[in-house]
Amino acid sequence: MTHPSQDALQREQLKDALHGFSSASERLETAYARLEAEVSALKAALAATTDERDTALARNAETGARRSKVEAAMSRHQRLAALGEMAATLAHQIRTPLSAALLYTSNAANPAIPQPRRDELLSRAIGCLNNLEHLVGDMLGFARGAVASNLPVELGELAAATENAAAALLRPGQKLEVGPAPADAIVCGNREALVGTLLNLITNGLQAAGPSAVVKLDFSVTGQTAELRVSDNGPGIPPGLHNRIFEPFFTSRSDGTGLGLAVVRSVARAHGGDVQAENTPPQGASFVLRLPLNTMPSRLTGNATPGRTGQQPATTSSEHQAA
Repeated sequence: MTHPSQDALQREQLKDALHGFSSASERLETAYARLEAEVSALKAALAATTDERDTALARNAETGARRSKVEAAMSRHQRLAALGEMAATLAHQIRTPLSAALLYTSNAANPAIPQPRRDELLSRAIGCLNNLEHLVGDMLGFARGAVASNLPVELGELAAATENAAAALLRPGQKLEVGPAPADAIVCGNREALVGTLLNLITNGLQAAGPSAVVKLDFSVTGQTAELRVSDNGPGIPPGLHNRIFEPFFTSRSDGTGLGLAVVRSVARAHGGDVQAENTPPQGASFVLRLPLNTMPSRLTGNATPGRTGQQPATTSSEHQAA
């Protein structure tokens, strides 16, 4: 039985949390409205700048310096509009789980509800805050996506590191099959960023295919290009969305942040490559990450992580994870 003083302390703590959530929600509402107004103003300025450029080019009366000035102004307005729209979208996405957490903590603060129900509400509130943390993490990943390096990384090393990290992502009934990497195939880049990119694609496949997901990670080399292919047995990509899915904050899932695939493209391009999405008949989708091979002599040290090269495909499943 809970001591009366403990009940009073819990109610006071819930009251403080409720007040904090309420204040944060009000500030986000104000910021969101202000950002929406700024985005509208920036888009109007962008349209005016575009008209000015078109008129100047049509008349062909502007000098090269004037034309460069107009182009620079238009580029600046585009960046500002994109930044404002991203900030407004982020504020909107933060507000949704924050409002839900506020609702759960408000109900949990009611002293009349039984303790099991209060624990359930607080658990849901914590889940909303975890979603917020995930959103912020994705945002930071998107901001850091263009960070690369020129360190050599073996594809076999990427395969092994990704397979080990992906084991924690699998749910009962789901499988990950990792194929062998070509021997001595090396790319240059940031190892952690590349592993994170592959994990993003694997996570995307697991979520798309559901409880019976089978995700495959395959490696190949074509000319001077390494191809890292992540395929799944899900429903595939809807028509017309093959390019839009890489846009920041675009998502078809109610619980998605819309930043995972944007981070993938940002990392790929920072490494001199790109990523492409395609459907794979009869079922599923594939994401192909293409990276240039390292043509310089390898500088890998002897204590590098052993890679999976020239081996038979390995299967990682939820049963393997449990073991």
